[in-house]
Amino acid sequence: MNARVHLERERRALLALCRSLTPAEWEASSLCAGWRVRDVVAHIVGLDHDLANLLRARGDLDAANQLAVERRRDWPITTLLDELATLVPVRGFARLGAPLLLVDNWIHHEDIRRPLGRPRAQDPERVRWVLRVARLTPYSRARDVTLVATDLGLTLGQGPAVYGAAADLILAITGRESQLAQVHGPGVARLGAAQG
Repeated sequence: MNARVHLERERRALLALCRSLTPAEWEASSLCAGWRVRDVVAHIVGLDHDLANLLRARGDLDAANQLAVERRRDWPITTLLDELATLVPVRGFARLGAPLLLVDNWIHHEDIRRPLGRPRAQDPERVRWVLRVARLTPYSRARDVTLVATDLGLTLGQGPAVYGAAADLILAITGRESQLAQVHGPGVARLGAAQG
């Protein structure tokens, strides 16, 4: 299965989750520091719909992301859901950027689920894809460690080992400091130091 198919399925699952959230859950904190669940959804939609924000922010990705969130800060939930639904069919830019969008959307899906206590069964093939790509992204903390996905029998990288389920490894290497407690091994100290 290719990244585009995984991305479409990931987005469909995210939409189903979001349609099931209560008003209080929409306002709850996510794993993204300073962002509520609704802000994470606004970011996901903005990444697809607001490409011009990158120009407005002079190439600063964090600032561009914040523009998308600010634009949608007070939108009704139904409007956010409608906009999120338009992303499910992967078209245009998303087709070209499917591997990176898959990583981004998968991570943010977990950013929403985990604080809300809404775990899900992971698709092993999709998580394998996400882990392989996530460790190579500019924001990865996994440059000098070996990742051992104990649930997949997958080992990637070089350096001191970090052991854990693939989903936990992904979150630990992409700046979710709270998730460091879910992984173990001599390389965890390096991940923590990289986040500081």
